[in-house]
Amino acid sequence: KKFETTSSGVSVTGTLDSEQVARAWVNFNGSGTVAIRDDFNVSSITDSGTGLYKVNISSALSNTNYAVTAGSSHNSGSYLAWPHLRDRDQVTRSTTQFQLDVKNSGGAATDSEEIHVSVFGG
Repeated sequence: KKFETTSSGVSVTGTLDSEQVARAWVNFNGSGTVAIRDDFNVSSITDSGTGLYKVNISSALSNTNYAVTAGSSHNSGSYLAWPHLRDRDQVTRSTTQFQLDVKNSGGAATDSEEIHVSVFGG
């Protein structure tokens, strides 16, 4: 497929391979009642406990060798902390689900007000 970017007034044309784009992504509220703000190919988020979330994929990926990238923020009083987010080693990922955990800078599990996740490959 061809793409074109003109935001800077310069046109760039090239080919785009399916492995170069996110296979799934989600922006969700992980504090209080967990809720998806926006997504692509994510059917739901499951709250599995403090700082623990399962991301459920709508259309199964072709394999489990995908890469998960994530970012998170939590407004705690007068400062903004960036909790550590990672794919949980203890949980076997599947083509339709993986689990994330969120930890604050002190290493404690914490719910986060804004979580962004992208999945590439698979």
